[in-house]
Amino acid sequence: MSHELRTPVNAIIGYSEMRTNELYGPHSDPRYLAYAGDILSSGRYLHELIEGVLDLSSIEAGKVEMNVAVHDAGEIARSVERLLPPRAAEMHVGLDIDVPQETLVRCDARGLKQVLINCLDNAIKYSQQGGQVSLRVDRDGSYWRFEVTDNGPGIAEADLPRLTEAFYRGRNAGTEMNAAQRGAGIGLSIVDRYVRAMGGLLRIQTTVWPYTKAYPRHAGISAT
Repeated sequence: MSHELRTPVNAIIGYSEMRTNELYGPHSDPRYLAYAGDILSSGRYLHELIEGVLDLSSIEAGKVEMNVAVHDAGEIARSVERLLPPRAAEMHVGLDIDVPQETLVRCDARGLKQVLINCLDNAIKYSQQGGQVSLRVDRDGSYWRFEVTDNGPGIAEADLPRLTEAFYRGRNAGTEMNAAQRGAGIGLSIVDRYVRAMGGLLRIQTTVWPYTKAYPRHAGISAT
């Protein structure tokens, strides 16, 4: 099933990238370039949705095995950092990842990587242009705390208890977003399930502020 879903979407993304980049020469009409960009954006959104649904289905069906062992969180964070700069650059958002040396954590390496990717990608997606997203890791008693923060518009307080429900999308204050920017409401559901499966705890904090260029807000997602 996953192969049948992924293959045609990857073809759509690949060919629309060729058209968007005008690999074989410029378009005769600039409108074709805009249409190709729309196809590419929609294809990427559909790919993200498919990946999220498949991951969520695997977790809920008990098909994901947690191989908990001691891992270097810095190494995992660096592997995540290599994946996200294009996304941050596209959104014109700063990205800062700071992990102490020799941060040894008992976790499932793939699970922790997926948690960090989902949280950071979510923070980038909801940030305004010129915003800042960061990841900090430090001690919290006997646990390590992984904290992702951004200075986006914030989330309505009434939505916080439901943010980890599958397909639930919170209302972001101060901005209007299209469907691709809002996402499908799966990312934090996967984060919550992975964190709990590794014996951790997910906390979400937010402050809703009117949008200003000064970005005085602070919102955070932390997992211990």
